[in-house]
Amino acid sequence: MSAIVAGAVALVMVASGATAAMTDLDDMAFSALGVGLAAEDCDSVAPTMDAAFEMAVRCGHEVAAQDSYSPWETSYAQPNGLDVRWSSSASAVRAGQDDGSWASVDRTVEPSDVDGDGRLDVAAPVFDVSFASGVDDAEPLAKVEREGHWIEYDVPFDLPEPVVEGDVVTYPAVMGEGIDLIVQADPEATGFRELIRVADEEAASNPELEELAFDVRVSPGLTLVDEGDGFAAIDAEGEQVFLAPVPLMWSEPEQPSAEPVPSAARVGAAGASDAESAAGDEPAAPGMAHREDLAELPVDVEPTTESGRSATVSIVPDQEMLVGEGAVFPVVIDPSVTGVTLNEWAGVKSAWPTSSSGYKFQDRPLGDHGVGLCDAASSYGAECAGVTSKQRVLYEFRATKVGELRSMDVTGAEFSVSGVFGATCQAAGTMLYQLGNAQVSTSTSWNSMASWSTQVGSKSVIHRSGCDGRQVRIGFDVTESAKKVASSNWSYLTLGLKVDESTMSKWKRYAGSQYNGDADHGATLSVTYNRPPGDPKYLKTWVDGIDKGCRPATSRAYLRTTRPTVGATITDPDGTQSKGQFEVWNTATENKVWGAYSGLKAGGQHKLMVSSGKLFNGNIYRWRVRAVDPAGATGAWSAWCYFEVDTAPPHTPTVDPVTVGVEAVYPNVEKGGLESGGAGQEGKFLLGAQGSTDTVRYEWSFGTDTFSEGESVAPGANHTISYTPKRPGAITLSVKAFDRAGNASLSVREYKFDVAPAIATAVWPLDDGTGTVASERVQGKGTQPLQFRGTETNSTLPQWTTGPHEEFESRAGDKAVSFDGVDDRLVTDGPVVDTSKSFVVSAHVWLDPNTSLTGQHVALSQNGTRTSPFTLGYRASCAAMNSKPCWSFIMYGSDTDGASAVSAQAPFEAKPGEWVHLTGAYDDKTDEVKVWACQIGTRQTPLPGDPVVGVAATKLTTSWTTNAPFSVGRRLMSGVQDNFWQGRVDNVRVFDGQVVAESKIRRLCQGSDFETFTGTGDADEAMALLDPTEKEDM
Repeated sequence: MSAIVAGAVALVMVASGATAAMTDLDDMAFSALGVGLAAEDCDSVAPTMDAAFEMAVRCGHEVAAQDSYSPWETSYAQPNGLDVRWSSSASAVRAGQDDGSWASVDRTVEPSDVDGDGRLDVAAPVFDVSFASGVDDAEPLAKVEREGHWIEYDVPFDLPEPVVEGDVVTYPAVMGEGIDLIVQADPEATGFRELIRVADEEAASNPELEELAFDVRVSPGLTLVDEGDGFAAIDAEGEQVFLAPVPLMWSEPEQPSAEPVPSAARVGAAGASDAESAAGDEPAAPGMAHREDLAELPVDVEPTTESGRSATVSIVPDQEMLVGEGAVFPVVIDPSVTGVTLNEWAGVKSAWPTSSSGYKFQDRPLGDHGVGLCDAASSYGAECAGVTSKQRVLYEFRATKVGELRSMDVTGAEFSVSGVFGATCQAAGTMLYQLGNAQVSTSTSWNSMASWSTQVGSKSVIHRSGCDGRQVRIGFDVTESAKKVASSNWSYLTLGLKVDESTMSKWKRYAGSQYNGDADHGATLSVTYNRPPGDPKYLKTWVDGIDKGCRPATSRAYLRTTRPTVGATITDPDGTQSKGQFEVWNTATENKVWGAYSGLKAGGQHKLMVSSGKLFNGNIYRWRVRAVDPAGATGAWSAWCYFEVDTAPPHTPTVDPVTVGVEAVYPNVEKGGLESGGAGQEGKFLLGAQGSTDTVRYEWSFGTDTFSEGESVAPGANHTISYTPKRPGAITLSVKAFDRAGNASLSVREYKFDVAPAIATAVWPLDDGTGTVASERVQGKGTQPLQFRGTETNSTLPQWTTGPHEEFESRAGDKAVSFDGVDDRLVTDGPVVDTSKSFVVSAHVWLDPNTSLTGQHVALSQNGTRTSPFTLGYRASCAAMNSKPCWSFIMYGSDTDGASAVSAQAPFEAKPGEWVHLTGAYDDKTDEVKVWACQIGTRQTPLPGDPVVGVAATKLTTSWTTNAPFSVGRRLMSGVQDNFWQGRVDNVRVFDGQVVAESKIRRLCQGSDFETFTGTGDADEAMALLDPTEKEDM
């Protein structure tokens, strides 16, 4: 086992001289006001540990030090100025780059040989991993490079040009038809997996499969040796650098399931059948979900050079699985190689007492392993490979840092792990055992694991999905185990999980370093310990919990109180308790006006409030502190911290609407202002100091009195703020001012205005004109731009083109988007409309008359899992039109293949080649489905644009929603994208959770711009006529 770091099991430590964090977290928070202080950035990362401590204390949260980074490790400065949290994760959290920077781990394989070395490189691995491009036969299949060392792994057959898809590289027909070679970086991105996939019985009869021999070479200084049933590359000190666990071979099921499914449904405690619960939130995965046919293929390492740098590694596939009676195909043979990691984990089974196939749960592709009795006779017998067996899991942590501590330094420790499945809905105990410093390796098996004599904890939990009271993440107190590591100077701590092994009902599954690719499910060990404290530092001056810092005389702090709190981090080099000696001096008289001692404590923040009657408005003071231990020894005095007392508040601020250069003006209704603007129309307001020359900050809020926004300004300056309403109605803007001492104005200025109704929750004008993203005007569910999708070349993506306003000469520069009817579409990142409730969608559309006019052509939709919940567009044959084409709005009753549909059809014949405005609506109060179609016509033959409504003959009996993206230009049906739009689309709107009056539909049909299509009328008149945010005169 090497001393390097690892995959997704994480080790976390906290080092400190303090036994507790601040007694008042507010005292550690950096003020939102920032009055009298230069604005300083707060971040979660700093370049050095010193900088991280400064930022952590100032900002009130932990900060990572970049100079502590490794792919797996991070050290964090804590906001108390003393603690360090060291974190080591088994799954690498970052990958080093050639320029010294760090990037997220990315296992994607570059699709071509970009640097001309004949290799296909993994994008951002922990250790450099590359695969043969198939061009040069001399290139080995795979190469892994780590810290100056490398290992090359080749195959006994020629490699064709591969197919690269994401992180998977496939070399087809490497040993004849039906035998493919598949490679990819391993889950930790420290090596690679190699899968030889035998498709059928004919391919399995290939005599080359009787034995497979691979040529392996390593860099100078390394030697290839046997390691259990696999092999390793070790350095001169005997430390493993690269590792290959025992290769596995299995029959791959046609439709694997991640969740064990019982042979007969049983009812659990939550009331749901186990079969129903099994279809919970645990995803399926390809490959080895059920290991009924699993064989281990021990390797034979035959050195080919005296130095041991080259060897032939041979395996003998299980012929029964290939040509035996009842062989199941496809069959997969899986040798792999990885760089050695820090932490290890393994699953063991009593029925296979010498098997090491559970190393790093490699026999479970989702990254989990069973714990308990796997009873072959139970309804979960498929999980047991036909044999009753006891199962346990072990987690080994490289704990060198803990081993360097004294036992008394350790103040707490926790082991946490994710339970991803349980056999029943009944709570059952999971026990945690300490297995000492025994190491987990590629040879770990039921027979070789250490003694389970020391139980350190137990949790009664439910892990089954769909059950009431289900827990996924559980934690165990392992403080005594961590103390044992410290007192024994161990380098490792190994823990194990087991349950009652007398019945299948207690059986559970636990994650190792990840589960289904999610490293958040990895097991974690955290250890908290205290370091000897240091000298006083991080001096602070607080007013009502607001940190004013320690400022020099030239930039002194201004305080709005005569009783500030002063404090500092007081430490003692001997680790004993200390107290702080504080004193305040008047700078004018040079007299000490106050002094006091804080209470004894072992490190951390010491603070005191200055006594009343000692400080006065308008005076300048300075304070300092030093540490005093119980023996009376003192440290050096700190630097002086200067402040001035200012208790006079500023004037109440003024508010005026900005009338120039804005989308909308929102006048004060208390001064005669009328409703105006609308949702999505930005307005601005000018905040004024009203003569207070020391006003340095404004705080405000819209519609609440939380004052959730604020901005610092130059003394006495005005400030302009912006506001974009999301809904119509009366809104109150509340504003208050602050001076440099943080005094708030005596009263709050309230400015009331009325936003005209604006129903749209998402608007894409499609007027960007350039790029491959169409911006959204109103963010009803957060920013949701439409992204252009098509083939991978820009020339076949949707294209910007002339919009209807430009075409009808009503607004120059209007744009639209053109679609090719093949695969062009626009999509958001996430859902836009909740289709289980009332909603409206609309757009101007133009269908190309040259397209095939059969079937449907969909302009707007939103994805489901299998089926779009709605479509808006063209339908070739409509019942309302005696089988002639029409414009239609369709709602589907479920997210399944062949779902029932309710169709609203406009009662006139659809004519491609003309602009039309379509509006689809669903009303959850009446369950009615409607469509409005407005014929706009062409520039040569304009039409009035009056809305004509079509109502579905039947009502929607079941509405449902989806978390999938909104789409322009196609639908999803039975899991397939189809009915692509050929033509143009413009002015896409979504009205989520509401229905729209027909008078508003008329305005949408005619366009919501300030100008009409004909370009007549002034802006005010056009706005009154066409703006859909204007109220009706009713």
